[in-house]
Amino acid sequence: MKNFERENIVEHCRHVGAYFKERLMSLKDQHEVIEDVRGIGLLLGLKLNTAGAPIVTECMKKGFLINCIQESILRFIPPLIITKEEIDSLISCLDEILMAS
Repeated sequence: MKNFERENIVEHCRHVGAYFKERLMSLKDQHEVIEDVRGIGLLLGLKLNTAGAPIVTECMKKGFLINCIQESILRFIPPLIITKEEIDSLISCLDEILMAS
């Protein structure tokens, strides 16, 4: 608990989680396959109008570990210390995959 306080992890999660959700919302605006962005903090999801498994597979090939629940929801559970740069890399990867599909 002291590490959380010393490293200001909770505040970092609030700030970076809001940034992550904002980036996912901008991705939604660009791709009709994304129906909704869900979640709070760093526990976020994309509701798709298609199967999510192929996107998960492509993300894994590019080094990003995400999963799919209920066949069409991409779930993101990043480490609490994720950076904006890492989020940007994931968003770029998702954008490329969605444009190719």
